[in-house]
Amino acid sequence: MNVLHTANEPLLPTPDGPAPAFVSNEWAVLGALRFVLAVIVLLGHTDDFSVPGGRPEWVAIGNWLCPSAAVVAFLMVSGYSMAHSIQKPRGFYRRRFWRIMPVYLAGLLLGLLVVVCCGTVDMPGGQRIEMPNNLWLLQNVFLLQCLVAYPVVIDGPLWSLGVEVCYYALTPLIARMRPWMFWPLTLASGLWLKFVPEPMSWQLYGQTMAALAWAWLAGFYWYRYRNRASQFILLIFAWLLMTIKYPAGAAITVSVSWVVVTMAARSQLPQRWSAICLYLGELSYPLYAVHWPTIIGLYALFHVESPILWVVAPLCVSVIVYHAVDRRFRKGICLPKMADINAAHVASN
Repeated sequence: MNVLHTANEPLLPTPDGPAPAFVSNEWAVLGALRFVLAVIVLLGHTDDFSVPGGRPEWVAIGNWLCPSAAVVAFLMVSGYSMAHSIQKPRGFYRRRFWRIMPVYLAGLLLGLLVVVCCGTVDMPGGQRIEMPNNLWLLQNVFLLQCLVAYPVVIDGPLWSLGVEVCYYALTPLIARMRPWMFWPLTLASGLWLKFVPEPMSWQLYGQTMAALAWAWLAGFYWYRYRNRASQFILLIFAWLLMTIKYPAGAAITVSVSWVVVTMAARSQLPQRWSAICLYLGELSYPLYAVHWPTIIGLYALFHVESPILWVVAPLCVSVIVYHAVDRRFRKGICLPKMADINAAHVASN
């Protein structure tokens, strides 16, 4: 998720002169979008873990906007970003490995620590969190969810990384496709979505990869071709798919996200806000990876049932994981300092 992307204008002051008041920065906008999507997932799981009827109404907005729809929107951004990243094919898989695996393993490790320290945890919402067997855990370490393994309950949301890694593996092949080839694949994937049972995270043998590929392909196609007719067609397609499959809020989440993805390149933000959005985008993946075991740990270790703390604590842990794990391991792929973030594609790649 991180490849350097040189901008035409600097985001922050340079030796050649002051920064402009506004800059066009698609990656900052996409970074803010990714953070919002991660918060939707966080709120949805906070709602799920809470005692039925015992949580404040503001928490319920996460499930109304639909965490599954947020994952679909994440895949749109991912496809867009991979179309950018594969323009530099050398080191593509190395960049993907160091972008995904350190935080992914940190999330798994955090979940393991909770069940090692506390044993089986019965959450107020009725979920039972228990230690997976060795084979199950090993399958998840190697990102085999939705292929031959179910996601481990110690960090359930990580299933989507197994799906995304399959798309990464196919990216060099997809980059060679002709424009017309995207349309039958996108249509077939969208139609298959209707027939895949829920929860999709528990479907094996690539069913989930096939059902969600349309979103990733749409993002990839838009980055490469930016056809205005396709912008509208795919918007309607996404709205219909979400309306058929999920509650009304899901269509809003995916449709608004698609509009943001397709308009991001024309966005202009003040330099301060651009830097903030880029940073929030960097926090989105750690937040997604650690929020589940953080909430479980708060309840199991300290008997915390406050939805506010269940939201705030994962945000704090995500900052720690980003600086202690994510940035540290990505130094080997030229991760810039925040002072140089104007030249970095750090929001989505």
